[in-house]
Amino acid sequence: MDDLSHYSVIERLRDGRTLEIRALLPGDRVGVLAAIDHSSAQSLYRRLFLGRSAASPTRRLCSCLRWTSLTT
Repeated sequence: MDDLSHYSVIERLRDGRTLEIRALLPGDRVGVLAAIDHSSAQSLYRRLFLGRSAASPTRRLCSCLRWTSLTT
């Protein structure tokens, strides 16, 4: 099985633009956490099956991504 931590593929959208689909990297943490903080409860549920009423959706997601710290 290939190492998925280095996965990357470029896809072309219908309108001609390109999009890179790749594995998350440690440097993505700040952006991912910012996106979670600015997402509505409905968006979190639809995209990640996490609700704002959960103990800490950000901590749960970091655990799933194996990011042990929220700040580094």
